[in-house]
Amino acid sequence: MSIRLLEHIRDELRGSDKDTHKTWVESFDGLKDLCDQAIAKQAHQIWREPDRMRA
Repeated sequence: MSIRLLEHIRDELRGSDKDTHKTWVESFDGLKDLCDQAIAKQAHQIWREPDRMRA
């Protein structure tokens, strides 16, 4: 499942009044934050690699 699909589902559920849906939205928000952090960390590590700095 892609991040975009999770974002779409989260956005669809965001307007719901059901407690279960609100819980899912919170979970999806947390998962998206973790994905964003992992992507940023990996990008930062690649950028800082010595070979990259010599190019």
